[in-house]
Amino acid sequence: MTPLNEDKKVRCPLDTFPSPPSAASRTALIVACILPLILAGRDSTGAAVSLGSGLEIVKGPYLQVPENTAGVMAVLWETNFPSRGALVFGEKDEPPQTIASTDSGTRHKVVLEGLDPSAAYRYHVEAGNRFSRTYAFRPFPAGATSYAFAVYGDSRFNDAAHQAVISQMKAYQPEFVLHTGDLVTNGNSRDEWDVFFTVVRSLAARVAFFHAIGNPD
Repeated sequence: MTPLNEDKKVRCPLDTFPSPPSAASRTALIVACILPLILAGRDSTGAAVSLGSGLEIVKGPYLQVPENTAGVMAVLWETNFPSRGALVFGEKDEPPQTIASTDSGTRHKVVLEGLDPSAAYRYHVEAGNRFSRTYAFRPFPAGATSYAFAVYGDSRFNDAAHQAVISQMKAYQPEFVLHTGDLVTNGNSRDEWDVFFTVVRSLAARVAFFHAIGNPD
């Protein structure tokens, strides 16, 4: 894991340009100060800015457990266009770390290992110059003798009812969620999957989701 380095700030030598600037000096100013910011997707303070590229995080982030092992959690997200992505995470009072996604397409996945099962972690994901809101999770309680979890299914087409169920489950603070299948009505419909992941995001970004595959999925 590589510590998240502070973004380098672009320094513009404004005092070297005449006032009022000539046409040549205006061009030099653009090359020296503005162009690097556009290429980096950052403003002069290092904050991410939107370049109007149309890139969006359309699914996730959401959590899964690749194996029943303590201290392991996978964070996944999907974008509408191929992009490079990264996960930025850390314990509440520790410096954040960043792990780049090895995927350069639209689906991204980072598997975290060696997590402290008793710790709470904060994270967000990035795709190009886009980033998600910050969420918190605890590692999956593998090996525990008792669990607090939620079970539901047949979410399919009633999005309002689905949202109400998710809100109720959040109130009980489950350690993970089991979905018994029939997540959507038509598994070939991108729009239905987009709606599904939008509805579950507030919970799926905090606890692992396990699901069975139903007939329409």
